[in-house]
Amino acid sequence: MGYSISTNKYMEALQSVRNSFTANNKKIAMLYSGGKDSTAVLLAIAKEFPEAQLYLYALNNGCMYPEEVKGKIVEKLDLFRDRGLVKNKIEAIYFDMREMMAYLGFRTFSDDMARYPTGLLCCSCKLIMHFITARYSQQIGVSKIADGYSYFERFLPEQTLEFRSVVEGPIAEKYGVKMISPLYSVFDGLDAPMQIISGFGLDPKTFLGENQGQGVCMLGMLYTIPYDVNNSDEPTNQFFTAMKKAVVEYTSDKPRFISGRKTQQLIMHDSYGNERLADIPYDQLMDKIIAAKEIFFEN
Repeated sequence: MGYSISTNKYMEALQSVRNSFTANNKKIAMLYSGGKDSTAVLLAIAKEFPEAQLYLYALNNGCMYPEEVKGKIVEKLDLFRDRGLVKNKIEAIYFDMREMMAYLGFRTFSDDMARYPTGLLCCSCKLIMHFITARYSQQIGVSKIADGYSYFERFLPEQTLEFRSVVEGPIAEKYGVKMISPLYSVFDGLDAPMQIISGFGLDPKTFLGENQGQGVCMLGMLYTIPYDVNNSDEPTNQFFTAMKKAVVEYTSDKPRFISGRKTQQLIMHDSYGNERLADIPYDQLMDKIIAAKEIFFEN
């Protein structure tokens, strides 16, 4: 597939970033996977706010290969530095969130599959990502965390406005940190991120090649992305209606567990098959994850 350079899309991205941050944001964080969406966000932020200290958060949910994820991100950051595209001070930080994902997502996976579309597991994943990074951001004085969420992929449960409406409030209230999707409306087509990246002089074919590709999360193999839904009448589309309702129902209780407002008890088994009820201390798990963080790139 070829990608043409869209000057308008590139300029639209820069303007959207200017609307999302100000010069007062001396520190800016973002969820960074190394994929096309988050890369377009990173390059636009670096272009408009070169003096800001950037914190790039990479998280492992248990379905990814940590060294592959970190390696591909380092490759990209080295490339951007060599091309003069990112001049900011950067810390890229890896968080191993597998233990939280095991309890909040995978522990009830089989039951959830019977009630919800399989892809809703991604809501647990993103919820954990946002809470961990917000908790850490509060500690280092960051008030905004950007992500690469996309209007074109709004049929992915974790990128719906309904998911954000459930998650944003508890995070802002507990940590004083705001979730930002600076290019959400700019990403209005499949090619939009690559058009923006092309505007920075990067060849999309090289960028998406084996050396520069994004580490793949195996959860993405569990369901098919219905891109054709973009051509439907969303308010009357049964897929959207059912998914949005399911997202709210599936996600609503989970922030209460993580915030400590509601206790989650799970049946635990020892190696002998004995059962016991255990309260899951998510605050303690987050502190454990943050304490074990790895800064794998800094300049």
